[in-house]
Amino acid sequence: LHGVPRTIVSDHDTKFLSYFWKTLWAKLGTKLLFSTTCHPQMDGQTEVVNGTLSMMLRAVLKKNLKMWEECLPHVEFAYNRAVHSTTNFSSFEIVYGF
Repeated sequence: LHGVPRTIVSDHDTKFLSYFWKTLWAKLGTKLLFSTTCHPQMDGQTEVVNGTLSMMLRAVLKKNLKMWEECLPHVEFAYNRAVHSTTNFSSFEIVYGF
C-alpha cells in the first residue's frame, strides 16, 4: 500500500540474518537495523505497536480465531485512525493530511 519500507528493525532472527534476506533487502534499498540486548530501546516502538495490535486482535477475535484474516482491515483502520500521544495526530492524518 505504501511501498517498500526504508528500514526494518530485527531482533537477530535467523531468517533476517540469512544471506538471501540481506541481499534481497539490499537490492530493494531497505536498510536492516538489528537491535541487541545492549540496546533494547532501539526497538521499543515496535514492541509497543506489537502489544497494541495483539490486544486489538484479541478484543476483536475473542474466540473466533479462524476469522483473523477478515478482521485485519478493521483492526488496521482502527489503529491508523487512533490519535497518537507523541504526534497528536492519527497515522491517517500524517500520511494523507486528513
